[in-house]
Amino acid sequence: VGFEAYLSMVKTGVEITRCYALSEKNSKSREGVVQAARAVELCELIISNRRLVSVRNPVKRRLVRDLAMTSLLTGFEARLWKVVFKHLRTVCDRHASPHLLAFFSRILFAHADVDGLSASPAAKDRGDVAPWEHEKTTFSSSGHRNTYAAAFTDVRGWALRKLLKRPRDFGLTLLCAHFCIIASQYPFAVAEYSRAHRLAPFEPLPALC
Repeated sequence: VGFEAYLSMVKTGVEITRCYALSEKNSKSREGVVQAARAVELCELIISNRRLVSVRNPVKRRLVRDLAMTSLLTGFEARLWKVVFKHLRTVCDRHASPHLLAFFSRILFAHADVDGLSASPAAKDRGDVAPWEHEKTTFSSSGHRNTYAAAFTDVRGWALRKLLKRPRDFGLTLLCAHFCIIASQYPFAVAEYSRAHRLAPFEPLPALC
């Protein structure tokens, strides 16, 4: 079996598993999520292969990128946030598009799992900067940290590093302001939203935050 046929077979199998996970979403059984998680681990094992990472063949690189997107979508159903956010960061790095960053932000801050990240009154009294860092972390057999909080922390670090390199980027400034809100650091959030407004004075979003 050739490389292209092999990856196509894997991708088709993973997509079938994702459809099964979607069909079982409202069921009490977790079989769909378990199978989706196993499919994602297979994808990540293939993607992380050193030979594939360094491959220069454009066709093979496209196939690996397609498999990464399949892993992202299936990981979303399995709630493997570290995998999902890793691939979203890669896409945002590859295409410096404000629309992609806005989509990333929507997943980050609009998902139901983000509700557990808000700082409690006790945390505010302690002066905790990042309440999600106190969440208990679990690991899968592949080493992925299976909590939204752990993946959230990784994204925060990525966003800050990107903003340091591109301080006049409107989307990144707005994203970091959102992180300040989640951490209940309201003075910093106001400062970042104000800076975002100055960067794009005709953009209505900073005024609505």
